[in-house]
Amino acid sequence: MNAPTFFFLYILPFVIAGAGWIAVLLNERSARRKVRVRSGD
Repeated sequence: MNAPTFFFLYILPFVIAGAGWIAVLLNERSARRKVRVRSGD
């Protein structure tokens, strides 16, 4: 097994988890902004 392949397979789950967290945070921020705009109007 090649080192780059092992490194990729070992880091990939963490990258996916990080991307998932970023997506959730962005969704929460956008939802909060929408709520603030609606309440402001």
